[in-house]
Amino acid sequence: MESQQSEMQMTHQIYQRVQILAWVDRRESKSAKRVLVLATKLATALATASVAT
Repeated sequence: MESQQSEMQMTHQIYQRVQILAWVDRRESKSAKRVLVLATKLATALATASVAT
């Protein structure tokens, strides 16, 4: 239970970091959407992995 909580926190931290990266990237270029898609896939994979274990 506790490990799931920390897993959620970690995923949330990663997501926040990605949001910042995407925001910076959006100012630089139009590839932010691609970064966001990749990040979403990563977050989904992490969530799936945490559920599986």
